Amino acid sequence: MADAGGSHKRKYDRQIRIWGDHGQARLQSANVCMLGCGPVGSETLKNLVLGGIASFTVVDAELVTARDTGNNFLIEASMLGTSRAKGVSALAQELNESVVGRFVEEEPAHVVQNNPGFFRDFDLVIATQLADAVAAVLDDVCRTHGVPLILSTCVGFAGTVRLSLAEHTVLEAKPDNSVADLRIARPWPELMAHAAAYDLSAMDDVERRHVPWVVLLLKHLHDWRLAQQPPAPETHVPTTGPEKRAFRDTLRAWGSSYVEVGHDLPDNFREALSNAYLAWTQPEVPSAAANVLSQASAVAMRAAASPVAGGADDLDVAPCVGFVPSGATTYAHALADVATTSAPPASAAATAEENFWQLACAVSRFVDQASGGGFLPLDGSLPDMTATTEMFLSLQNIYHAKAEADATAVASIALEVPRPRDRNHTAPPSAAACRHFCKHCRHINVLRWCRVSDELRNGISTVRAALANDGPSRDAANLYVLLRARDTALADTQTARVMREGTATAQEDELRRACGTVLRRACAGAHSEPLTEELISAEWISEIARWGDTEPHTVATVIGGIVSQEAIKLVTRQFVPLDGVLVYNAVRGDAAVLDVAKTA
Repeated sequence: MADAGGSHKRKYDRQIRIWGDHGQARLQSANVCMLGCGPVGSETLKNLVLGGIASFTVVDAELVTARDTGNNFLIEASMLGTSRAKGVSALAQELNESVVGRFVEEEPAHVVQNNPGFFRDFDLVIATQLADAVAAVLDDVCRTHGVPLILSTCVGFAGTVRLSLAEHTVLEAKPDNSVADLRIARPWPELMAHAAAYDLSAMDDVERRHVPWVVLLLKHLHDWRLAQQPPAPETHVPTTGPEKRAFRDTLRAWGSSYVEVGHDLPDNFREALSNAYLAWTQPEVPSAAANVLSQASAVAMRAAASPVAGGADDLDVAPCVGFVPSGATTYAHALADVATTSAPPASAAATAEENFWQLACAVSRFVDQASGGGFLPLDGSLPDMTATTEMFLSLQNIYHAKAEADATAVASIALEVPRPRDRNHTAPPSAAACRHFCKHCRHINVLRWCRVSDELRNGISTVRAALANDGPSRDAANLYVLLRARDTALADTQTARVMREGTATAQEDELRRACGTVLRRACAGAHSEPLTEELISAEWISEIARWGDTEPHTVATVIGGIVSQEAIKLVTRQFVPLDGVLVYNAVRGDAAVLDVAKTA
């Protein structure tokens, strides 16, 4: 078993470095449903299988055609005329033998409309190339069961990606640029006492060059306050430009006093100068975290008063209908297999995520109480710096002790927060869970998406400004409207025939008329100036008509990569997922996110 564990570590080493063992555990327990296994679906599936999901179920009724052999990564020429779902499932499983693959040979739209209970036990549903009307129904079904949904389309050199679920909380946001919370401007007594214990004048040159820059800034800020006339209080920091320049100049002079004329400043003093801005940067609650904390109490109280959450029992699985050849998975078999997949082992991270709103409420109260003093709990982390091991560890212990004290205070407050009714029988968040939450609480976030049906009604009116401007989002808005118009045109049998078989001019005319229909529908009942098809670029109309229903592999690869990345964010509950509709423009090689999927 130990060897198996080591093999697992080696196999997924790179990704575990990104989202940790607890993130990998979530990924390896995820059961994913893939509706449609064309180029985008196959590219997405490939990435998730290589990442190590528990299982996938492909739903697709198409037979392999010559086109599939040229644009689908998981199709071979020998599969011509056979089930596409079966072929994709077989080759996907070869990529990772630990992943279980299933397939259902049925039209995705038929499953959505006739077997809504089929989606109940999946952890994620990904749908590709669905008609808008079907996507709206699927969205309602997934929300009923609390299952996240990702929708994607690919038409020629354009594609879209959109997430949909009622609410998604993010604890481990892991922003690219995050400033360490060192509290240099507002130190606590133990940190000040630790810095005061350093006597640089009594040290030799080697020791002095290894004093942590955090200590240098703390000592210099203390001396700067004493040098003011009259001496400034302990909460005072440089605020004006001249004060900040003078602070840096005196810090540089202090470091230069320990080296011979003409020699460079020691590394630790140069690090202190680079981070001098932290001496006047007050610890603040980031806007996203402030938004969460402002609503935490109300959400926690509402959860404590609401009935036990759960899926609707009236959406039962219909008996298997249609043609399911030997070897394919029936609805009942697929659901039975998915339902028996084990959940990831409980961990501090998982417990913190499950009790997100309760702990967020506790943190909010901590900030407001004297124990927090208006600040978030300290995370206790230190950046790399020039220092001896002994000095670094000594400073690190001070930060760890403060972080532990703050987490303990939050844990005590959490016991006073009413628990959700569906968790009354479980133990309250552990001390480890509270520590984990406090460590990441500076970047907590919550995202909510509107229903697809609401987007279909209001989305186009939301991009009105982008359509009228010459900014970079105009192309994305044009493509968004055109893809919606194309879907409208294909929904009508007569128009669809023209779109597929008519001349280029006839196709463009139909698409232009569909644009007018969609735009007028978006403005119905609105008091603003109506939108007309003249706003849509004639060049883009021609391009969309020319592309037809093609899905180039190069474009599908990009869209599939984005979809799988967003899927991993949802499954691992790490990083901030896409909160709008991403429109990929392969003609220009760029992408833009339109704010048409957010809740009001």
